Amino acid sequence: PQYMADGFAYFLGFYLAEGCRSITQGRRYIHVDNQNRQLLVDLARDLGFSNTPYHARGGVYRLSLRSDELYEQLGEKKRAWEKRIPRDFLVNASQSELESLFMGMMDGDGTWTQNKLDTTSEDLADDFQELCIRLGFMAYKRLTRGWSLGRNPSGNLSFGRPMWRVSYRDPET
Repeated sequence: PQYMADGFAYFLGFYLAEGCRSITQGRRYIHVDNQNRQLLVDLARDLGFSNTPYHARGGVYRLSLRSDELYEQLGEKKRAWEKRIPRDFLVNASQSELESLFMGMMDGDGTWTQNKLDTTSEDLADDFQELCIRLGFMAYKRLTRGWSLGRNPSGNLSFGRPMWRVSYRDPET
């Protein structure tokens, strides 16, 4: 894939944190969810789309983009626990692109006030830790929740995937 713009790097980070892909009637879609509608409007605009986010389940907004090119650039993995930062991006991106990727991931699944990112993908946690180190942060990965059995809001039994947390901090502080 050709990673050329900081806007794409931000979108890639946001997609890795909050996105999924689907194929409906042969059409390829990329979906990203967030509680901040304006953030999704700006994201679409920055990528050259005029799509409007809509209300989705769980009290969030969803932005759906139809694009074969973008679908292909995001790679084969589409389940949350399979996601990774593309290796060629992590190794070859400019400092500015890495910063944009970091910001997109943090705006998605991160917690800015606590300097952490949670994910069900151990590979993505490893990649985010490496990203943090490349940006000059100290970063630590740990398992915050193992496999779990519980009940979903409907009362049915459900399995919970392990959750990984990467915490980071500026070494100067």
